[in-house]
Amino acid sequence: MLDLISAGWCRHPECSLIRGGGLRRLTLPSGVAIITHPQLGLGLFDTGYSQRFLEATRAFPERVYRWLTPPLLPPGASAREQLAARGHAPEDVRWIVLSHLHADHIAGLIDFPRATLHVHRAALVAMRQRGRWANLLHGVLPSLLPDDLDQRVRLLDDRDFAIDADVRLPCAPLGDDGSLSLVALPGHADGQMGLLVRPLGAPPSLLVADATWLSEGIRDQRSAPWPTTTIFASTQLAERTLRALHDAQLRMPDLRMIPSHCPAHWPRP
Repeated sequence: MLDLISAGWCRHPECSLIRGGGLRRLTLPSGVAIITHPQLGLGLFDTGYSQRFLEATRAFPERVYRWLTPPLLPPGASAREQLAARGHAPEDVRWIVLSHLHADHIAGLIDFPRATLHVHRAALVAMRQRGRWANLLHGVLPSLLPDDLDQRVRLLDDRDFAIDADVRLPCAPLGDDGSLSLVALPGHADGQMGLLVRPLGAPPSLLVADATWLSEGIRDQRSAPWPTTTIFASTQLAERTLRALHDAQLRMPDLRMIPSHCPAHWPRP
C-alpha cells in the first residue's frame, strides 16, 4: 500500500536543518510516497523534483532558489520515471496530496494530468496574495502548478479537520475506509498537511512533510534554527506542531513518522 521513493536529492549542512546539528553535509531525499488504495486507486503524497524545477529556476530571480538548494536529479529519478519503471503511466495516478507548495514538493506535478489534487486552501490563498519575490522567498514557484489547477483541486479548510482519537492530531478522512487521513501540520508552510496511513494488519505510518527535516527533530523536539526558519509561515505554529508530533509518538510507539527529507526513511542516491 505504501511505497517510498526519492525523486531527487539536495545537500545541506546538518546545522541548517536542526538546532545543535553539526557541520557535516547530509544528502536529503525529496520524498514521494506511492499509495495504492482499494477504492481511491493509485495516489501520491507530493511529487518531488523533476526537470521542470531546473526550467523554472533558469532565470533570475528564481535562479537564486537553485543556487541555495541545487538539486541532484539523475536520469530516471523523477516520480514519473520511477512510476513508469513500476508499470504505471502518468494517467494512472488518480489523486495527489500536496503537503505544501514548496517547489521541491510539487516540481513533478504537471507530469500527472488526470489526478485530483488535495491542497489546503491556506496554501493557495497565500501563494495568490504574494508577488513574485515574496513567493520566491517562501520557496514557492507558481509556474510549477498546472494551468487547470482550479478544475482539479479539492480544497480543504481548517473546519474539515477534527482531532483523531488515536494520534490526537487534526485529521480529515481521505476515502471512506479509515485507512487514509490528511493531517494538519501548520507552521513550516501555509496549509501544510501530512498523511496518516493505517494499513490493515500493519503498523501505521505518518508522513509529516517538512514539520521537521530529520526524525530526531520529533524525538528530541529540536526545531530548525535561524536563519532557516525565516522561510517558515509561522515559527510559533511550527514549534507547536513539533510538540504535537512528539506527544503522538510517545502515545503510539509503533507509529512510524516519516519526514519528507530524512535520509533514514528514503532510498539513497
